Amino acid sequence: MRIRYKNRFEKERRDFLKTLAATGLSPKLVGSCGLVSGMLMARVTEAQQRPNKCLTLLLTGGTLDPWWRPSSGLNLPVNSKPYEPVKNQMNFIAGGEILNGGHGAMARYFGHEFNRDSFDVNIGRTIGANYPLMYFNLGVKTNGDDSTAERPDKPHAPIKKASVITQPASALSRLNSAGGGGGGGGGGGGGGSDSSSRQAYVDAHRTALEALRTKLGQHEAYKLDSHLAAIEDLESRLSSGGNNNNPPPAASCGSIRLPGGLGGRNDFEKDAYAQIEIALLALRCNVTASASLIFGEDQHKYVVPGFGGAKHATHHQVGRNLNVPGGGTSSTEYRDTTTYMHELIARTIKRADDENMLGSTIITQISDMGDAQDHKNTNAPMSISGGGSAVRKGRLTVANGSSNFDVFETVSQIMGADESPDYQKYGSPISGVSA
Repeated sequence: MRIRYKNRFEKERRDFLKTLAATGLSPKLVGSCGLVSGMLMARVTEAQQRPNKCLTLLLTGGTLDPWWRPSSGLNLPVNSKPYEPVKNQMNFIAGGEILNGGHGAMARYFGHEFNRDSFDVNIGRTIGANYPLMYFNLGVKTNGDDSTAERPDKPHAPIKKASVITQPASALSRLNSAGGGGGGGGGGGGGGSDSSSRQAYVDAHRTALEALRTKLGQHEAYKLDSHLAAIEDLESRLSSGGNNNNPPPAASCGSIRLPGGLGGRNDFEKDAYAQIEIALLALRCNVTASASLIFGEDQHKYVVPGFGGAKHATHHQVGRNLNVPGGGTSSTEYRDTTTYMHELIARTIKRADDENMLGSTIITQISDMGDAQDHKNTNAPMSISGGGSAVRKGRLTVANGSSNFDVFETVSQIMGADESPDYQKYGSPISGVSA
């Protein structure tokens, strides 16, 4: 008898339960061990022919289009220079605008209505519904609670903000507690924050490890042990201020490469580097299929390295002393801070490439606006990277008249999220991105 499924995500869930049954592990044990659950989910999804994980990045501060827009041959101007090592993994989307924006509003992940899921949450609700964490929302010096949210459970109920975790230690705690704290979100420290709960977490995984050694063989046990080692190594580096220069252990879910001497870096950069690693670790270990990371906040009340106490002035520009190609003036400070933000995006893509994640993972980058000096929402820098053979890469896509909503729709259709009954439509796919 041929089983009929409502959608492929229902089939994915059934296949996961079959895989679980074959291990002989109890559902209760697996439910308390996010890494075990994620590893079993990887066995279900590894044969998929399309990307099955998404990392959504929000770059704050915008940019000036002449500083960012690559040529058709991918010659890169000043803001885009950091992408040189990874430009062939990217589709640069130029000419689009940011909708539902405005100065002081961070609702960049939302669609046309604010009472529905934000993009990262909806991707989690669709492609990530069967993972230990439905979504995993991180930030760096951000007030991003207004950027990501779940739709109300009941009609006319207030929207539920999905907390953005801004402290790396809390993000690791949430990653540690994945599976034990329910199927949802990014918010909350959630377990694993003291020695007793941390030991209980490790002990539960060790119990599963021993069962896996007999049920699935040594390879799976090694993978799970490597996952734990990677998390423990990152915890150690964070607790030592990033000054641990010992090489990380080999880890099948991704090496941890926090640079030595982080303790002497600007706090923004230290947190950014750590959050990048934690987001990639969660995706690599299949703890979640949807992670998001916000760099900064809309009011520019953060300080990037090299600018001392300068905050809001670097995007409002009290004095403009720099000619801009094509006309107009700007300032050196705005040029340099926006270039720095693109360095963080480039670093994220490069680290994902280092860990061989770009075949299964799409990295979606949007901004809060275009020219932040004049609070314009047009010509915003956006890009789509990775996605394996499903995304056309190493190219510039001119998308005049498109928006961040259309970027979301493009990614959703590439990943097949629109096949889920929980999917909410955002816009129209952008021509020239999907292969």
